[in-house]
Amino acid sequence: MYKGLIVALIGGLLGAALWAAIAFFAHAELGILACGIGVAVGGGMYLGARDEANGISGIVCCIIALGAIALGKFGAVHFAVAQVVKEHPVAITLDDAKIEFADQIVEEYEANGKALKWPDGISVENAQRPEDYPKDLWKDVEKRWATLTPEEQESRRANIELHAKAAMKMAASGATQQAFIASFDFFDILWAGLAVFSAYRLGSGGD
Repeated sequence: MYKGLIVALIGGLLGAALWAAIAFFAHAELGILACGIGVAVGGGMYLGARDEANGISGIVCCIIALGAIALGKFGAVHFAVAQVVKEHPVAITLDDAKIEFADQIVEEYEANGKALKWPDGISVENAQRPEDYPKDLWKDVEKRWATLTPEEQESRRANIELHAKAAMKMAASGATQQAFIASFDFFDILWAGLAVFSAYRLGSGGD
């Protein structure tokens, strides 16, 4: 039965890869492919196990088929999210680092109780450009930034970029999980049922 298990696993992995590839490149899921995965898994078990195929091997095939379908769907979502991340790379400039530096000085001012006169509708939460900050504060920012060596400025930029990439990676992971869960619907249950039926029928030695 071990030989049948190996062939069934190979069939499931190939089916999952095919599902992910079609869903990613065609931007659509073919439910009939789920049934094909069930046939591939059950047929693999039948060819490998031969006379040893029975009810237990059929149940094993059902589990493999369901796992392969889930893996295929997850793979499609993962590659789609990865593509979006690739198209929007994280790149922090020295000007971005200076803005981050300004936010730190704002915190210092507030901790010391020093009042800041922000432009109308602007605060530290939405300030993104030098002109968004209080003029006196930005002069202080420029003065302090100039005291940093080029190496220190680059170190600040690189550190911010490192944290930004880590945040992007975490966000992508969360988006992948949410999209994977949201990708299931009634028809997935229907096609998965057919896949399980096919996997069990063939994997248990049936025709």
